[in-house]
Amino acid sequence: MANGSDGDMDPWQVVAERSVQHPSIVIIALIRNEGRYLDEWIAFHWLQGVRKFVLFDDGSEDGTREILDKYIQRDIVDYRTVDRSAPHITKDKGHIRIKMDYINASLKEISAARDENGLHWVLLADADEFSYAKDPNLTLAQALEAHYKDEICANIFRKDLGSSGHILQPKSGLVIENYVYSARHHRTAAPRKLIINLRPHNESLKVTRVPDTHQLLNPKRAQCIDNSENQLQMNQYLRSLEDYDIKVKTFYMPSDQKYKIDPLKHFWDRNRHDILDDSAPQRYACHVRLLLLYLLKSSPADSYGQSSGTFDGDRLEANL
Repeated sequence: MANGSDGDMDPWQVVAERSVQHPSIVIIALIRNEGRYLDEWIAFHWLQGVRKFVLFDDGSEDGTREILDKYIQRDIVDYRTVDRSAPHITKDKGHIRIKMDYINASLKEISAARDENGLHWVLLADADEFSYAKDPNLTLAQALEAHYKDEICANIFRKDLGSSGHILQPKSGLVIENYVYSARHHRTAAPRKLIINLRPHNESLKVTRVPDTHQLLNPKRAQCIDNSENQLQMNQYLRSLEDYDIKVKTFYMPSDQKYKIDPLKHFWDRNRHDILDDSAPQRYACHVRLLLLYLLKSSPADSYGQSSGTFDGDRLEANL
């Protein structure tokens, strides 16, 4: 059992050991300037059975690399940078297509090494999306084992959570606590995200490539089970207007012309907080805090970064 500097048991290791009999999940994500929220996002998904985060950094300028150092040292995060001149990247591609190029290259790599790395599922998610089981007694990994272990993949139903009235970034608190109101009617466009089984019952249908994070390349040959809305859930957090303005201004590159939008208009088009959401993420808040508090106590002060807007030590301590 791993111990901290003060002799306490490492809760990250405790969580991992208690769930060792359940399938392990890897998240593949492309990130840019999400450093402020990565600690909570990683801790939350660690509790869900995610054991590896393959994160492609597309030019972050907010101290993301420094914030992730403690997870890289623990072999929790596999940190990579986006190289737009790489052979598998088409010239002048926008952020969305580059994202899929990297996801598919990583999916192929992980699938080929599945026996070596011990991973079972690949979740395609962004840093503003939190995935979990709707059954309060199950983690995401346990729900996958109970309901989908022989499936090729599953669709995770995505729920939109609005700003909950926050114009500016909240000074304290976790995302899963600060944003608790959701839309009554959710978007019909791409309402689901994929989670892919690396060890399906029918090996010939194993997924090795996807055109985007919502569908398979060849749905006639391999289809995801379509009743996952009853078991699996993903909350997508719009967060505050300040967050959204920063995201739109920094996330998309000049080549992403079709995604050039008016942040204010688009925010209010998407901002829905019709009903108080009683979904699972809030109940993990205490456990998320426990994991992050341990890192705060055992990591060097500068591992949380000092640049403005990052989830630094002072902010983390206020949240805890």
